[in-house]
Amino acid sequence: MGAFENQVVIVSDINAKEGQSTVDEIKHSSGEAFFIKCDVSSEEEVKNLVDKTIEKYGRLDCAYNNAGIEGSPCSTVECSSENWDRTININLKGVWLCLKKKIQ
Repeated sequence: MGAFENQVVIVSDINAKEGQSTVDEIKHSSGEAFFIKCDVSSEEEVKNLVDKTIEKYGRLDCAYNNAGIEGSPCSTVECSSENWDRTININLKGVWLCLKKKIQ
């Protein structure tokens, strides 16, 4: 019996190749999985992710929000606004958007 047997998993990632690789691992373990590409820092893409999940399976029981990046390593003084914003948008805003869309 595989770790994902009798489970349906929606895998989402901004990197389609890595996401599909995870789907393949789940299927190899006798599970059911489906990939949806999503940038969690985009409200529109998160809405699409939740909508497609509900369209395909009829519901969304739980979500494991684990997207995160380190950002470019640098000192506080050297950190650009772009680096800061990208890190915060993925690591914090992304979790908030996913939770918000799941609840709506």
